[in-house]
Amino acid sequence: MAQRHNGTIIPAFLFLLLVANLAGQEKNAVTLNGYVTEMYSVMFDSLSGTFINDNLIHNRLNFKAYAGSHLSGSIELRNRIFTGDNVRLNPDYSTMIGYDPGLIDMSWNIADENSFLINTAVDRLFLDLNFERFQVRAGRQ
Repeated sequence: MAQRHNGTIIPAFLFLLLVANLAGQEKNAVTLNGYVTEMYSVMFDSLSGTFINDNLIHNRLNFKAYAGSHLSGSIELRNRIFTGDNVRLNPDYSTMIGYDPGLIDMSWNIADENSFLINTAVDRLFLDLNFERFQVRAGRQ
């Protein structure tokens, strides 16, 4: 099994900004987009049985830095707030949600309480080099 390392997204994002500033070409920019969604769910095996109620607030933030016409980089974060019966009743729920099988562990449980769990994860982090028909993308995609 590959060794897992804890890291931080701040140095990676600063690196993208540095690359964008050093390139000094005509197409330098940093963009941000994303969304927020909310999903309520109910699980049951019969109408007369016990209902399991959960709620998820999901947020995505997509940062992209362009350094000239040929180089770009991206950091994309998934932020989630879990509440409900699964958080309250399953002692392994936070471990399952916080698990990152990648080479570098980029998932963090920010808050893990009896009634809620907040998790953030960098699920995409890459540099993209593009020259006409030649493209190289390296990182987590």
